[in-house]
Amino acid sequence: MRRLIVLLPLSCAQPRSDCQDGYVQVGDHCELPSDEETEPTPPEVDRPAAEAQWGPAEIEAAIETALGDGFPDVWTLHDIYMEMLSHGDETCPGHETYIDDTWLYGCTADSGYWFAGVSEYWLRSQTLETAEIESWVIAGDFEFRDPQGHSLAVGGGITAKYWRELDSPSTGYFTQIQGTWIREGGGGWLEEGVSGSIETTMTHSETDDEIWLSGAVGFSGIQLYTSQLQTARSCDWGLTGALSVRDPSGAWHEIVFGHECGRCGMASFQGEPIGEVCPDLSGMVDTLLPRLVAP
Repeated sequence: MRRLIVLLPLSCAQPRSDCQDGYVQVGDHCELPSDEETEPTPPEVDRPAAEAQWGPAEIEAAIETALGDGFPDVWTLHDIYMEMLSHGDETCPGHETYIDDTWLYGCTADSGYWFAGVSEYWLRSQTLETAEIESWVIAGDFEFRDPQGHSLAVGGGITAKYWRELDSPSTGYFTQIQGTWIREGGGGWLEEGVSGSIETTMTHSETDDEIWLSGAVGFSGIQLYTSQLQTARSCDWGLTGALSVRDPSGAWHEIVFGHECGRCGMASFQGEPIGEVCPDLSGMVDTLLPRLVAP
């Protein structure tokens, strides 16, 4: 939340003697002196440097373990959202694809499902000169519960945009996950939830399949930050760009793969090199690639 700072006038036509300590009289008003030496400076705080609890082997193991349950994707979230709403009725929540502000504090459908909050859902199709585009968006602040008490709790949104070129077999997907999504009783990465802001771009052509990641995401006990991270079939799913992994201490390990795709990158912790790390991201590719080839 942005903080609103209101600047109040110090004085209007006040006599010199009325200037507060630290101010000087300038004409008919008081001002702070222009000498920079009078500006307050923040206090110095000793902050002990975090010590890494993971080395290269632990980083690789943490990534591989997390991806064992797959990589967060918008299609799984979409399907769970729609499946739970399918148990609603004409009164509660009253719509098949969204819940409006009628039930901010909740209602129970005849099926035993409980719905509360506000959400939006919309579809859009476009035909351009060079491509056809299909998009959908789900967003809101809501909670749904099944009769067993397992909830889908959401504060955020998901987006998917699929395009198909008209003059070639090339296709692509852009997706985005924002905020927090948790589905109790669902197992996998949704059991603990996914949180962050992560964008995925995927392209399929006659010559290659490529995946780009941008942003941060936390799931299955791990937190990742990606910076122009790219992988492609043409380089046997090697990596370029950078991937950061949060250490249990709270600071980040940064793995830089550079511009030539490869399996390994040089890792550093708070600027200090710690060695080569070779993360296995096959779990991410296995989750995303089938959606690209057969949306």
